[in-house]
Amino acid sequence: MNAKQVVRRYKRMKQREYRKAQLQSKPRRPPSKATATKKQRKNRKALLQNKPVVRKARPCCGYLPSNCVCKPPPGMKKSHLAALCRRFGITTLSSVQDTTDVSTFQTLMTKRCERVPLRILLAYAHTHVVFNQDHLLRSFIKKKAFLFRPPWFNWRLLQSIVNKSKQTGQRCRSSNYRSTILQKIRLPSHIGKARLLKSIDAVKRDVLACRLVGEDAMPAACLDLYDKNPSRDLWKASMLSWLEQVHSKCSGCFDHYYLKCSLDRAFAVRKFNYATISWWPTECPAYQLWFKLLYSDKSLTTEEKFQVLCQTYLALNRTKNCSLPEALAQTCWVHREKNGTLRLIEDN
Repeated sequence: MNAKQVVRRYKRMKQREYRKAQLQSKPRRPPSKATATKKQRKNRKALLQNKPVVRKARPCCGYLPSNCVCKPPPGMKKSHLAALCRRFGITTLSSVQDTTDVSTFQTLMTKRCERVPLRILLAYAHTHVVFNQDHLLRSFIKKKAFLFRPPWFNWRLLQSIVNKSKQTGQRCRSSNYRSTILQKIRLPSHIGKARLLKSIDAVKRDVLACRLVGEDAMPAACLDLYDKNPSRDLWKASMLSWLEQVHSKCSGCFDHYYLKCSLDRAFAVRKFNYATISWWPTECPAYQLWFKLLYSDKSLTTEEKFQVLCQTYLALNRTKNCSLPEALAQTCWVHREKNGTLRLIEDN
């Protein structure tokens, strides 16, 4: 190799190193505009500018909007959904403040529950579902049956408040909550069989149910982890674990409907990241009627039912800004509205 060849080879090596350094310093070239959608180009532009892409605040798969795979099963009768949207746009019964029980919980508990753990908020919410009268909630707060600090509850005092209220002829429960009552306490197999609760006092039985559901069966670890770092997996695990734990300890006092009513109250006093809501109770009476209306000749799986509820929320939220529980409540309120108010049937 002569001197000219050495110089030529040296220049080529330098040119390769320069081109390699240039390629490494430049961001990777995105696909051509012909193959990228408008949303994908917008997301890539934001990434190139080092700006975070904000997810839509809605219950779904959690992917970016351009990659979302959530959709209801085919065959939906969309005319019924459109009719519900039209009604939602003109009705005066559209938010929790238009109700008599959840509105009271929101007014009295929002500030008091700002710093309580989510598991305690859900326990308070469930207790208010069982004893859903305005005067009882005010008494629980005023007389400190709800402590808002550890140990969180004074159960003996709570029971005495309900007893005194019932003795004076005041109402304690509403038949809109199906008067679900504690029927059996399931004991571990090495202790004995399930204990029937027929002869026990009604108030004592209801307070015991609140304690079993709100303390003994509450998935505290999962909910504490969700509090610190909300995620879709922790949300679903918490809700399913709560139902499973209750059903392993007792029967008759807690189901999808009571869980939904508890979540209604929790969402009324605290903001949740909707992108983490990966599960919702679907076996509520109004939801069942709604599924049959939209899919009269099709049986839906649990996941498909959840997607139908998500689609209902998205459609109603486009009509009028609302929360997830407020949107889903329209499937029930459409049957119970009377002269612009929610018709309640009271039970002692």
